Amino acid sequence: MLTWLHSLSDSKQWAYGIVATALAVIAAQVIGQWINHFLSARRAARSDVLGVADQLRDAFRPALARLDAAGRHGTNHARPDASALLKDAFEIHQLAVSNFRPFVRPESRRLQYDQAWEDYCKLAHPGVGEAEFVTEFIYETDNPWSVLEKKIHAILQFTET
Repeated sequence: MLTWLHSLSDSKQWAYGIVATALAVIAAQVIGQWINHFLSARRAARSDVLGVADQLRDAFRPALARLDAAGRHGTNHARPDASALLKDAFEIHQLAVSNFRPFVRPESRRLQYDQAWEDYCKLAHPGVGEAEFVTEFIYETDNPWSVLEKKIHAILQFTET
């Protein structure tokens, strides 16, 4: 190919050189734009995941604070009513958990995520239409609030990516 290019007149070589350079520049621009688009799309998707993960953590933050305060009290006297807080916040928790579910990756981890939510929901009193957290039925530890905290942290672990 070079011998063919050298056999052309100087003006034709110059024209082919300009065309080849222009094509190389255009190809580089197209490739650069594609890479930029790909990285922007990944960044936007990552931003969506982080936003929904923050919403999930924020939904459980007051409950964790209340459980921590309840766990530090040695008696029932003046103990914060964490059970009432959990009951009141159950719908908020359920919405946050369901909003985050599509972002659990890989999809095979969704079963584990669903199981963590189910384990948390099992602490609700059976047969009651509303979420009624009954800590006296938790016998795993002297501090039933820590059991609830562990269940919440099992859900929140999926926000750590």
